[in-house]
Amino acid sequence: MHPSRRLLACAAGTAVAVGAVLTGVVASDGSSSPKASRVGYADTAARPATTVTGQAADGTAAARYKWGEPLRVENFSGKAVNKKDWELYEDPGKNKPGGEKTKRRPKQATVKNGVLTITGLANGWSEGMAWHKGIRKYGRWETRVRSTRGCGCYHPVLLLWGESRPAEVDYMEVIKSPKRNNANFFLHYGNDSQLQSNVKVDLTKWHTFAVEVTSTRVNGYLDGKRWFHTTRSAAVPRGTLAPTIQLDWFPGDGAGSGATMQVDWIKMYKA
Repeated sequence: MHPSRRLLACAAGTAVAVGAVLTGVVASDGSSSPKASRVGYADTAARPATTVTGQAADGTAAARYKWGEPLRVENFSGKAVNKKDWELYEDPGKNKPGGEKTKRRPKQATVKNGVLTITGLANGWSEGMAWHKGIRKYGRWETRVRSTRGCGCYHPVLLLWGESRPAEVDYMEVIKSPKRNNANFFLHYGNDSQLQSNVKVDLTKWHTFAVEVTSTRVNGYLDGKRWFHTTRSAAVPRGTLAPTIQLDWFPGDGAGSGATMQVDWIKMYKA
């Protein structure tokens, strides 16, 4: 997300294997060993791009690092979003910070054949939703997602919103990328401080993005490979975290038609 922006929210098949190019952070094996913990923070100076190859058999961090059985699973198996488990946003789009103008309404989120689709229209109507059953203080969340090419003004976002303390973990955010070939990780904390990283990846194909939050670290994963890591104490969220899915509209970031993002599933694991 943009540095000055804060959310106004209250909070399965095989992924396609690709090579990903990282910038601004050292690629690592995703373990929590002392050696891995020396990987540079995401706010260090940019390093030469690193090519990351290989992934778990099913393209997930959960399989690669043996996270065990999930605590919660949402497969979007019904005919509509389950409103008992999800809060669908309703928002006329006024008085938003940082240039966002999204107008949110539940009709923009549909479910069909086991896939959630959020559709953003050219006039800014879109949707966001928070997963009540996925709220947890520390944990691991993983999501299988893809996006159509479309207006760069639409930002597909997967995030954790800190409820009891200002915090925001964007473990996938696409900014000004109509080709959907670039994703960002943003960890917002304190008084508009942030850590971040970037990865080149074809988001028109299915990929899994995961995030791990413990009392000492935050990790981000793409198709089972770690691409963000920090142990900076001030940046680690301390309160409960609500997972949300959003398609945000920033009309200043491009012009054109709408866009969509799709989610196959989201799972939560114990950290």
